Amino acid sequence: MRKWLTLIALVSVSCNNASAATINAADTSAAAVQTAIKFASDGDTVTIPAGTGSWTTTVTCSKSIVIQGAGIDQTIITDNVPRTKPNFGIVFSFTGSGTWRLTGFTIKYGTVTDMGSHGSINVPGSSHAFRIDHVKFNDVYNRGIETTGDLWGVIDHCTFITSRGAVGIQIGHFSWQGVGSHGDNSWAQPTNLGTSQFIFVEDNTYNSTAGVQDFVDGIGGSRYVVRHNTTINGSIGGGHGTDSGGRERSVRAFEIYNNTMNATSLFPMASYMRGGTGVIYSNTLTNFQYAAQGASYRDVDSFAPWGACNGISPWDTTNGVTYVSGTHNRGNGVALVLTDTTKNFTTAAAGRSCVNFSVTNVTQGWSSVIASVTTTTATATASNYNVAHNWKTGDSYQIRHANPCLDQVGRGAGLLLSGSSPTPSGPVNQASEPVYVWNNTGYTIAQCASGMWASVKLGRDFMDNGMTPKPGYTPYTYPHPLAVGTGGSAADVQHPPTPKKLKLRWRARKQHLKTIGLTGGSGECLAKCVDIATPREFTSAT
Repeated sequence: MRKWLTLIALVSVSCNNASAATINAADTSAAAVQTAIKFASDGDTVTIPAGTGSWTTTVTCSKSIVIQGAGIDQTIITDNVPRTKPNFGIVFSFTGSGTWRLTGFTIKYGTVTDMGSHGSINVPGSSHAFRIDHVKFNDVYNRGIETTGDLWGVIDHCTFITSRGAVGIQIGHFSWQGVGSHGDNSWAQPTNLGTSQFIFVEDNTYNSTAGVQDFVDGIGGSRYVVRHNTTINGSIGGGHGTDSGGRERSVRAFEIYNNTMNATSLFPMASYMRGGTGVIYSNTLTNFQYAAQGASYRDVDSFAPWGACNGISPWDTTNGVTYVSGTHNRGNGVALVLTDTTKNFTTAAAGRSCVNFSVTNVTQGWSSVIASVTTTTATATASNYNVAHNWKTGDSYQIRHANPCLDQVGRGAGLLLSGSSPTPSGPVNQASEPVYVWNNTGYTIAQCASGMWASVKLGRDFMDNGMTPKPGYTPYTYPHPLAVGTGGSAADVQHPPTPKKLKLRWRARKQHLKTIGLTGGSGECLAKCVDIATPREFTSAT
């Protein structure tokens, strides 16, 4: 009996219905919350009381449960989690594949001032029914939320406040459908706009006092819907391309609509895309020049393992033609300007100007898109990463063209790649799926822009559709069906479905409970809840 009393001291339990229990953490400490999770079973709720707790370790969960605080600014977690391995500044980590929910608390900055790299809430699992809601991120030294893996779900009614320029939410779908890594399979599967197969970000607020930052960022084949949010100095849909992230692939698909986005001073774009396809519409913008802008970083820089989009990299689409080749025969150490007095660059590309073609300095190994030409000169575009694009006398060059670049803006599904060195090595033949932009208000220059570099074209990759929606597109149900609650309090909890095996386990243990004298009336309820949460070592009646 002493063992039972010890268990009850660790966690307080009660029954909510015939099959689910509420396990109350003893206090706001990470240890108390982790203990409560240990004794929870699928379908249960773990509650964290009001108060403030300083956490120095990550709380992990792989179960289909609800973790419920007393409410924003009622349950407060102070982030003092180390930024080194294995914690990386992660406060909560969810790895499960079932239905789960995290709600009702604040995470605030502590005395650890190094920036975290994996999000205060980190979700690397494979749930297709998760919900994170009514959580406040109060100036944490970290991204608020980071997701990877194969996830569908909703992030709603959260508050993000940053003076540090921290990203609110970073989304990745590295192993879409449980296949592969790096976002490869996401790029091999249909886009499926307007379905539930996305991470939905809705009814949140983001406020940055460090200038305009990304409220939502994406990488690794990410698929997200961002709608009905309000931002101050927060851009939406700022996604990485298949470029500076190394082996990781670009954003795959996005839907951005019905958001209110405010900048406190003039900023170039509200949504900045470096890959993928989707829709951007009915957003209200203040102090943004463009509703949307697209770019291809590989037009002007090279990134391992992909190289530059220069007509040489095997994964881009190219005709294999070298339009011009030769040597630089003027000044030594000249920045950007190639000179070849034996050529006419205004007609050298099969009778066309070489502008927007790619020039490769074969001797030095860099490539960039050509910005302008004269008869004997071709001026390359400067690096976006401060890489020297210089010419030395005698440097050999080639002028080629690739179209489209791998994973660029306005592209859809293509060939499945795999491996750390991507295979197969050849064009992925991605479908043309333009980004459609319509009915945004408040921009100061134009509906959308063609981007800084050559590969992204307005009218081909970006469609300025005026007031007309994308043909055949219908948005998914709003609010999201998982976002059934509004308060983030105990009364708001909507439990995940109780697995059948949980009910069967109770029936199988009923006789055992009788032997320890805890069946009948409220005693039966307590025994049932404790028994569901109890490891084998507590099955003794002594």
